[in-house]
Amino acid sequence: MSLVYLKSSKYMSDSNGSQINISDGLPFKFTNQFKEPLDINPNSKIEVVSADLKVDDVHDVSLQNDNNAFTYCLGFNGVNVGSQRFLQKQARVPDGKYSNNQLANKISDEVTKTNLLDGFNIRVSHDSTKRFKIAVDLEYNRETEEIDNNNYGLINSKMGFNESTTQQDTGIGTSAEQITIENQNGLANANVLTKNSTLSVLTSTTSSNSEKPSSLISNVIVPTTHGINNAGGTISTIMRPIKHLVFPPAYQEKTVGVTFTSVIGSTTTNSITITGPDSANNDFKFTAGATTYHASFVKTKTVWDSYTLPNSVTNGNLPWGHYLILNTTNVVPNTTLASNYCTLLLDTNDYKWKLWNAGTSGLSTFDFFATTNPAFVKTTATLTSLGNWGSGCLGISRGETCITGTNQVATGTNGRYTRTRVFNDSGDSDVGVDTSVFCDYVLQIQATEDGTDSYARMNSSEQVTDKVAGAVDWLTLTKQGLVDDLKIKTLLPTITADDNIILVASVSSWLCVKFFIGHDTAGNQQFINLKKLGDSDANNVGDGIVLPNRFNESSFPLMPVVAPQNGYVKDEQKTLTIGQYSTKNVSTHSIAKLNEYMNTNWTASETIPVRQPKVSVVDYCNKFTLEDRVVTVESGDFSSVANSTFTIPNGIVKQNEPIRIGADLDLLIRMSNLNQTDNDYERIIEKAFSLEPNRLNTIYQSLGMPKFILIDEDNPPEKLEFFSDGMPMANGSQNFIINLENMGKVIGNNSATKSVNKAIAIIPSSALVADNLQGTKHYDAPYQLPVKLNASTNEKVNNFEIFITTDENKPAISLLHPTTLVCRITD
Repeated sequence: MSLVYLKSSKYMSDSNGSQINISDGLPFKFTNQFKEPLDINPNSKIEVVSADLKVDDVHDVSLQNDNNAFTYCLGFNGVNVGSQRFLQKQARVPDGKYSNNQLANKISDEVTKTNLLDGFNIRVSHDSTKRFKIAVDLEYNRETEEIDNNNYGLINSKMGFNESTTQQDTGIGTSAEQITIENQNGLANANVLTKNSTLSVLTSTTSSNSEKPSSLISNVIVPTTHGINNAGGTISTIMRPIKHLVFPPAYQEKTVGVTFTSVIGSTTTNSITITGPDSANNDFKFTAGATTYHASFVKTKTVWDSYTLPNSVTNGNLPWGHYLILNTTNVVPNTTLASNYCTLLLDTNDYKWKLWNAGTSGLSTFDFFATTNPAFVKTTATLTSLGNWGSGCLGISRGETCITGTNQVATGTNGRYTRTRVFNDSGDSDVGVDTSVFCDYVLQIQATEDGTDSYARMNSSEQVTDKVAGAVDWLTLTKQGLVDDLKIKTLLPTITADDNIILVASVSSWLCVKFFIGHDTAGNQQFINLKKLGDSDANNVGDGIVLPNRFNESSFPLMPVVAPQNGYVKDEQKTLTIGQYSTKNVSTHSIAKLNEYMNTNWTASETIPVRQPKVSVVDYCNKFTLEDRVVTVESGDFSSVANSTFTIPNGIVKQNEPIRIGADLDLLIRMSNLNQTDNDYERIIEKAFSLEPNRLNTIYQSLGMPKFILIDEDNPPEKLEFFSDGMPMANGSQNFIINLENMGKVIGNNSATKSVNKAIAIIPSSALVADNLQGTKHYDAPYQLPVKLNASTNEKVNNFEIFITTDENKPAISLLHPTTLVCRITD
């Protein structure tokens, strides 16, 4: 017979007698090495004689025990007008048995799943003094609260003029205008780059004032992974002026050694050489077949404006440098373009001049291009501003209209109402196209009809009473008028035609927004003195307009909406978007996911609405202490400019300063149901908190906490930390199964596994006797119950590996160090 004493330890002594940590020394799984090996033979048996276990509390949490709900709300959510801003979330602790630390961690995890607010978190923990702690984190740390990498995708694409309801429902139009999106997340300062990758090229017969590409908004992008940080994030989009290619006179000097090809009707002519003009009437000439063509570029806007275009098309917002006027005699081009032999237009999709107007020629085809490399002609021209910034936008919209999925963006019948969308309609003398972007807030750029400027309008939408988001005609768009004061050159008096513009949107206090516009100098990306155009904080609107409050917590995630401009030179009409985004992923944190969580875990009466109803939010902003934000722009493929910075006024929550609780930013944590007869009931209602959800709940007893915690201006604590004020009550128990995982190199004779027996004893919870002095529970085996080891031969064993599990065959992680076992080995 041998007696074996086994003990777990977190530490061991090194050669100097100092304690060092044992990485695998767990109280439920540990290995003891023997100084001298034990002799084991095929008849050997083992039994547990006694044990001393240090057992953590066990909490048996379940729906049946009414102890699985943890309810919280930051900010008012009552029924009174102006208090319907935030949601009261009811986190559910999954059914199971938990140690103190497990219960604390699980509550924290469930709060994280349901928390849509950035800059706010609740963590529950348990310490060595047997107390639980609820810590509320309201300090904004830029390093941990926000990220700058994101992925964007299209929510509208190829939208042309007056698209049908079918195209609007799918979000895919019939225009050729397309973009590429480059999520430049590999940069030290991540951003999103767009380029115009496919262009629509019209002929004179298909051209109209409503079809000019730079007057339309065709593509709209939104993030697919992260919304804007709703506590204090910003989104900034840099837009280039609309550009085209302007070709020089004496074109033969730019094309020395390069041959061209013409395709006229069914006749192709190669090896064409460009030669100088016969006179100043034209810029060059070339011969194809038996015909000599005298060619003229449009070299200035003044000359272009003197021309009359077919179909009553006006001259603005067209790439006049791309037109090539041909005649078969040496004459000055006729100012009525249709009276020339023909007019070609450069298609920068493939850099071929193609027939735009047949003129007097009667032709149906006339292509002209550099034979070997058509894109060569781009190198002979100068990329030049058209003098305006076209049409585009930067907006912020509620997440449910930007995320594809159940109860979010749809593509079937009336799908257009579920999405942030664009619609290009008939314009007037101010704009050739009246473009509407349907989202909560949008700073929209719209090219003027004459092409000399663009409007910058601060628009917003209002939800129709009694209609939820996504319903038919649920949103009414209100747009600023087309007045001279809103032209970019008026708003930004020092801007020039070669300057980039920047549109900036900033979010603070979770629900409040402001928008700015600014410009750099000749594309140097140094944006200074941003001009505010709108602010939902009526007390700090400055030169802008007061924006209505449109958001509440059901709006989250707040999604940036970017509409890049259409342009005329492939890959040259670029936008660059830089953001400070939420660390929460839209795939897990949205109103739809919160609704799904509530429906899965609770009853229908305790749910969160799947679609956002209209609410009234008034006088809310300016709750955070803000400071200026410095944003770094890393150009990547946007331009050759090195890194630059610009400043957004009051664009970030002041770092590491607690967001103040009080006024109308109260905090409620509920760990019990409340009845109208409770003293606390009136106080909660008075503070504009809803009583619902209000299920029977006793989790406060498990935590040793009061039934509720209400933090307001009447009782603001110095620290948002709350400790158990009573003894936590554990209501669960566990039996422990002692398993022998191995015995050195012993091989068993079990026919199935060739292993030794694993389960060598069961210690019932009822057999454990508490030792209050030692803080342990003692077990004595009531009778001998040896277990045969099934060793196949005589062996010497150097170690035992003990693994203790629960009834559910899970690690007994409720055990704490030390675990001691006394075992007896007999033959």
